[in-house]
Amino acid sequence: MRHAGGKRNRVAIERAPCSNAVSVTFTGMRADAEALLRSMNQRVTRPRLAVLDVLLRANRALSHQEIESAARGAPMDRVTVYRVLGWLVEKGLAHRILGPDRVTRYVAERPGEHGHAHFACDGCGKVLCLHSSRVGRIGVPRGFRLQSVEMTAHGLCNHCTGSRAASGGR
Repeated sequence: MRHAGGKRNRVAIERAPCSNAVSVTFTGMRADAEALLRSMNQRVTRPRLAVLDVLLRANRALSHQEIESAARGAPMDRVTVYRVLGWLVEKGLAHRILGPDRVTRYVAERPGEHGHAHFACDGCGKVLCLHSSRVGRIGVPRGFRLQSVEMTAHGLCNHCTGSRAASGGR
């Protein structure tokens, strides 16, 4: 997609250290998101492009609220964001992670690439994918069918560890 002036559309994301706040300047869609949707023979729509682009550019799992805020420049309501997130999960383009604060967060995923663990900070709620930590094979009883496996390591991120050390561990 192109906007006035004929330039390729872009999204810029900035994060405060270990903050759950995501500041995004949205001026359109990203070619990576569009190419991924087309490679899977899926219909390309502005809401799908906007949400998938935000997820592809994020370096951590984002909540619905963060995604909605980040995609501000794309006209869509809260229900549309939920529907697109559900669709992305169903198609294997994103996965859900339940954080230690019981907030569902989403991460973009290339088809067939999931199978890694996650790290959840118990201090600030930040959730990261641990791509270098692969989840091994899980044996289930005969006649059972495994549908998904979730593995989450809990602890404190570098920011929260530093904050606690500075405050004397309180």
